[in-house]
Amino acid sequence: MPSKQVRIESIDAMRVLAMLAVIQIHTPWYSKVNVTSLDAATIADQLARFAVPFFFVISGYLWASRCASAGDYWPRSVATSKRVLIIFCFWSLIYAIGPSLYVVRQEGLDSLIANMLSVVSPFDRGNIKQTLDLLQYGL
Repeated sequence: MPSKQVRIESIDAMRVLAMLAVIQIHTPWYSKVNVTSLDAATIADQLARFAVPFFFVISGYLWASRCASAGDYWPRSVATSKRVLIIFCFWSLIYAIGPSLYVVRQEGLDSLIANMLSVVSPFDRGNIKQTLDLLQYGL
């Protein structure tokens, strides 16, 4: 039976600060950052940029601390990857269904099918110029 992990309060406190920093980065008032001047929004932007690297470093640290030996990295990596892949696929499906339902509700099922076929058809015809234009400029 695996031993219970001890929580590290200092990491938890920094995680709370990092979560607030991520929220601050994504708030609307915060989008007026001017990189050529040193105003409050620019300073707040720079102070909040620690959050994402902090989460990556802490994730790696906590993941490595769970591995008991050098041979434990691969099985634990596979197990973690499966768990993350399931969550990723679930939310990708949710995000794919939402806009599709909106199009069906607003414009009907025929419009959704036409939009899907307009994306697929350049690949079927082999017209590389049209495909590249589609990828570059969108629908």
